[in-house]
Amino acid sequence: MFRTLLVALLVPVVALAAPVPKAAGGKKLSETFGEQVNPDSTCKYEPAGKDGLRIVVPTTHPIEEVDHGKTVRPHMIRKVEGDFVLTVRIQHTYKPEAGKAEAAKQKTMVAAGIGFIDADDARNTFSVCHMNTKSGDKWTTSQLMQIMHRGGGSGSGSGGQPAAGKPAYLRVTRKGEEVKSEFSGDGKKWQNFSTMKMNTLGPAVNIGPVACQSTDAEYSAEFTEYDIKPLIEEPKK
Repeated sequence: MFRTLLVALLVPVVALAAPVPKAAGGKKLSETFGEQVNPDSTCKYEPAGKDGLRIVVPTTHPIEEVDHGKTVRPHMIRKVEGDFVLTVRIQHTYKPEAGKAEAAKQKTMVAAGIGFIDADDARNTFSVCHMNTKSGDKWTTSQLMQIMHRGGGSGSGSGGQPAAGKPAYLRVTRKGEEVKSEFSGDGKKWQNFSTMKMNTLGPAVNIGPVACQSTDAEYSAEFTEYDIKPLIEEPKK
């Protein structure tokens, strides 16, 4: 079901929106997160703390279909060549509107994470998200990884900490064809989530934050401590 609920931001990543506002630290958001793509004008993009980004996702969030299926696409993109390590802190904020009946929905889901797209072939994508899901009165948390390419797609999920409503840290490491995803509750102690071979990806990818939801109220995700560095192997002793 989750796949059906995901935002598919599938307009080719070439159209750029109007300049985003400056972050609190004085930088433009584009200096940290890259250029804003414009497939979904219903989302709002705001500064969050020093050099952070808040994506505000409205209640109505369209799903677009293409010949290779559905996946999550970044809201803003930076082009990265070669091997890298990306880390980010994510904070979910969901406040139901008064008088809205959540019970009318089968599930309430909010999710945010990182997605990237092959710079030369937009049909090759990868995404990893931290999700909070509510069924009845209980919130649960999980991670979801999804790959899409010309031949189809695959994915995997994992439960566990960080707890629903708490900040989550994601770390994605690319080393050649291998992509490793990890999560953490404090940004210090990391737990491996998935390690996949991505032989469909070229040497350059467009990377950025993603956020989606299936609720009856506005949802926002804050991305802070966002850092992308080249992967440098430590010398063997």
